[in-house]
Amino acid sequence: MSPHLRLGLFWFFFPLVLFLLGNGEHAIWDRDEPRYCQATREMITTGDFVIPHFNGGIRYDKPPMTYWLMAGPMSVLGINEFAARFPAAVLGAARTSLVFFFALALGASLSGASVAALAAMMIALLLIVSKAATTDSALVFSVLWSMYAVWLLWSRGFSWLQYASLCAALAFSVLVKGPVGPAIVGLAAATLTLWTRWNSLVDREPASAPLRPARTAALALVGVGIFCLLALPWAILAWVRTDGDFLLHSFQRHVVERVQTPSEGHAGPFFYYAALLPLLLFPFSAIALVAARFACVARNQAAMRFLLCWFIPGVLMFTASSTKLPHYVAPLIPAVALAMGLWWSARERGEALAWAQRQTAWRAAGAGFLILVGIALPAGWLLLANHHGIEAWLEQRGRQADLSLDVKLRTEHLAMLMGPVLAVTLCIAAGMVAGGWFWLKRRDTRALQAWVCCWFLAAVIALVFGLPRVDSLRPSKPLAFWIHNHAPTSTHVIAIEYQEPSFVFYWGNGVEMLGTKEDEELFALLNDTARPAALVTFAERWEKLQKRHGGPTSPAVRLLHQAEYYQFEKGRYVTMVIVGNFTPAAATPAAGI
Repeated sequence: MSPHLRLGLFWFFFPLVLFLLGNGEHAIWDRDEPRYCQATREMITTGDFVIPHFNGGIRYDKPPMTYWLMAGPMSVLGINEFAARFPAAVLGAARTSLVFFFALALGASLSGASVAALAAMMIALLLIVSKAATTDSALVFSVLWSMYAVWLLWSRGFSWLQYASLCAALAFSVLVKGPVGPAIVGLAAATLTLWTRWNSLVDREPASAPLRPARTAALALVGVGIFCLLALPWAILAWVRTDGDFLLHSFQRHVVERVQTPSEGHAGPFFYYAALLPLLLFPFSAIALVAARFACVARNQAAMRFLLCWFIPGVLMFTASSTKLPHYVAPLIPAVALAMGLWWSARERGEALAWAQRQTAWRAAGAGFLILVGIALPAGWLLLANHHGIEAWLEQRGRQADLSLDVKLRTEHLAMLMGPVLAVTLCIAAGMVAGGWFWLKRRDTRALQAWVCCWFLAAVIALVFGLPRVDSLRPSKPLAFWIHNHAPTSTHVIAIEYQEPSFVFYWGNGVEMLGTKEDEELFALLNDTARPAALVTFAERWEKLQKRHGGPTSPAVRLLHQAEYYQFEKGRYVTMVIVGNFTPAAATPAAGI
């Protein structure tokens, strides 16, 4: 087996272990993960693999590829978090291995390609999307696959195999997230073509021979044919099943409207992504900064030009959109990882050495940012621990009554999370400070080792010890499991105000979402003692509902369960209640999720 193939396999299986680690030990996160998980469950339950549904209603948000990918593991491994996140992990591992081979195709050395693969594995944004049951891991892989095919076609000449691969990748991308993937690839290809033609006009490089019209038409016909063969059957079925409503509604709401107006308040200034990139690229921010500067200096090299045409138009496209979210730029991050690999290779060959000696400010800026992060994290932890110590001191002196519910819970939760938080903080702080110092001293290999090893250790501690402890603070899973364990199997579950998708997933049998003013319908359901019903809401909301309701309430309707949690989506502590019209049974283990 060749060294390239051995390393390629290593860069698949090693990331796969990390991307799968702890995936079944912590609950899904609102609000995207549970929507995909529950829609996949409903696909499996109903056998309808054409139109996605969530909580009984059509889910217009995305095409079905993500649900199809999740359906296999969830059918085999069961309806659980590990199975739901399995496709994202596998695609993340495939992405890492493909980045390794892509870097070699761009001209990187073995060590440079390994640096690119390491970045594609450990960059914060890519690590997160590889562990989430959403569309992002599949989208990143499809864009990377497409761009790899584009590079091979552009640099090595036309190949029917690569052309078919490109068309298949674009079809896959459309079935994952609509036109986003083709838009990124199309912008990159168009920019690359224009840049190349401009260089030929100013005699920087020879002009390429244009394709004959007949060949261009044939290529277009074959490309459209492959694309339609893969993507059109589902589109036709979805159009027929919904009279065109699914495709039109999905395109209007999730493409046009998100470009024109901020969706769900997700707006941002024009520098939104420029400001976020140092954090999204963590802990490779310093290397990315120097590599980006080197890419601009070496922009007339074919590989660097290609990566710039991939990254810059994509960032501009997302910047122009009114709706902005950090993970939108995830399909562009592999370009940064590849640029790091090329810079590392040039540095090994000495090609970047003279330039690097002159760019001390860029190196210092990256090192300074990471050292600042390394100092700020323990400082923040000390403030948190000091706050915790004051509250504990108050409690020990019998002043519990003087503490609010928020303070009591914060004290208890800080004590529970203190160990993992401290360990993760110290790992990151040590790695960032040591790596920053090595980076300033131009000991690049040592800097990379410090950043990656400490970040990897921090990620393992967080996944194995931290996130499982966080689960006890979150409401959805314990509330749903309480009903599973204590209520009759035919219980009608109602939610008012607390309507997180994760609760729908963990209950699994459909939740009736009522508005805060639908009092009559709510109390009619609760007063119908012939049918078990359970209401999940906030304690203060239940008090208001009781005061506002003027009619009689059955004696069977009463508060069955109350507990305090932390709602991460709103950043506050809450008291949750379950109100029912049945007598709770003795607790029995819930059968699955």
